[in-house]
Amino acid sequence: MIKLYDVEVVEPLRVGGTEPDRLGFQSVAWCEGLDLIAVVGGDGNVAVFHADAPGENSVLTTPKNASARHIQWRPAGSRPPALLVADSAGRITFWASRDYRVNAWKIVGSLRLRPSVMAIGWTRDASILCAVLSHGELCVWRTSPKDSGELDISELDATGGKFGKSFDGPVACASIAPGGVSVDKVAVLTVMESTPSIVNVWHISPEGTTKFQRKALGSAELESDVC
Repeated sequence: MIKLYDVEVVEPLRVGGTEPDRLGFQSVAWCEGLDLIAVVGGDGNVAVFHADAPGENSVLTTPKNASARHIQWRPAGSRPPALLVADSAGRITFWASRDYRVNAWKIVGSLRLRPSVMAIGWTRDASILCAVLSHGELCVWRTSPKDSGELDISELDATGGKFGKSFDGPVACASIAPGGVSVDKVAVLTVMESTPSIVNVWHISPEGTTKFQRKALGSAELESDVC
């Protein structure tokens, strides 16, 4: 076994000027390969710090001070490090590090969605981004960095039209993770409000440059409600 870190808490991490208790953090995300950690504080702001220096953190404030709900790092191997933040106003903001510095961040892209985001995630190669919205819609975008550092984002249409983008009703909870044998596919899990004890599994893959395909892989019914 190889020792990696000595863990010592010098003082409580503060986010947005507040000192949270044990229930003060809503979400945590680890940036693979770069040892960066992002947390959503109890006040809805996002703090970013290096694992070696948890006392030195930068606070990312979402536009119009909407509370952050979901955070996701761009997958390992992407340079420079970038973090997406989905907030309570249905907005997705993309932050990128300036010159790989932990304490300097800039907005390189944004998306505006009216319904709230239930889950969001990248493919392994960071070329495709998926989001499940509360009213039951699946959104898929192709993303690529520009020479300027900004992020080029283009929405993909479903091969089945509106039917291919709809989960047929409000979503109670969802999860997205890289999936499949290819680096440009994701797996999506959904639980519908109408069937809270059933977990549905979907496979999402791009079709050409402008479309995506959603394929049902199956479902599992549990003894109790999931959400």
